[in-house]
Amino acid sequence: MLRRMFLVFLNAALVLVPLSTVRSRQNTLPAPTPSPRGYHHMTYDLESDRVIVSGGLTMTSDRSFDTHTDTWSYDIHTNTWTLMSPAQAPSNHGLLAYDAQSDRVIMFLGGDWPAILFRETWAYDYNTDAWTNMEPETEPPALLGSALAYDSESDRMILFSGLDVVNSRPPNHWLFPNETWAYDFDSNTWTQMNPAVSPPGRNYAAVAYDVQADRVILFGSVIAADNPDGFVVVNDTWAYDYNTDSWTAMEPVEAPSPRGYADMVYNDNLRQVVLFGGIYESRGREDPLGDTWAYDFAANTWSELHPAASPSERGWHRMAYVPSADRIVLFGGGASRQQFDSETWIYDPDANRWTESGR
Repeated sequence: MLRRMFLVFLNAALVLVPLSTVRSRQNTLPAPTPSPRGYHHMTYDLESDRVIVSGGLTMTSDRSFDTHTDTWSYDIHTNTWTLMSPAQAPSNHGLLAYDAQSDRVIMFLGGDWPAILFRETWAYDYNTDAWTNMEPETEPPALLGSALAYDSESDRMILFSGLDVVNSRPPNHWLFPNETWAYDFDSNTWTQMNPAVSPPGRNYAAVAYDVQADRVILFGSVIAADNPDGFVVVNDTWAYDYNTDSWTAMEPVEAPSPRGYADMVYNDNLRQVVLFGGIYESRGREDPLGDTWAYDFAANTWSELHPAASPSERGWHRMAYVPSADRIVLFGGGASRQQFDSETWIYDPDANRWTESGR
């Protein structure tokens, strides 16, 4: 009988507890997940079939925050998060996209707030759990909240715009240079492009590469304006073609409402870009959104999807598409900067339904 019992102290008294009970309690320990955060970045690693999350912020007050430098991987098939343990890692959160030709997750650190400047290019190899500082000779300027997407046809990372923190003058004078850059991992070189026409500069715009159309799609966020805020929230849609180095204003008849801090990814099954949420900002007010939209480049149409269930209204979240499961993974964000969470949501395009992971 004693072999099947486990001795524990409870309120200073020796108690016999069935060993099976102890094992049961151990098995119910919560699985590890990334801590609540926003401003993180996320991408899908095709070779390893894992979603990779890096960095982010957790706001502790209106003027202070904790910066995360951890790296996580998510397996949608087993619904498990794994904290990776690279020997070194970037010192801050940066833009993230997966280079399929080189099997590397590429990060560009382009700036931080307030005016702590970074200009670093990193590459992450999931197979060796190693971050490498690439240290190219030339890099884009240190702009905050640029947009980054991987153009698989040209095998280039495409980066656009961001906030010039150093030369902006809060609270109502903001500078958003509208530069376009391309990064080639094989030669470890950044090249500034020279399109004849460019979108107005902005930061924290939604961006995704449309494989079928071979275009980088850019949507919304804030651009500089002569008003008390110094910016205006927009809902314009642009497409970039690396082969011709050209941006095109798409001007669809209907579009999601103006917003920033949204995210979107390309869905192979729909052959469309899917966008969720975002934040509408005006006069110090931030209104979270919780709608789901799809953009069809060939038809130049946005369609609201009206899923049966959705995550709560939020911005500052990130999404990644997992083709092996034909699902979109959403992690983190929140209704405000002080309300970031650690929820994982899965979108099924066939059922047009969002489901919180584990439920």
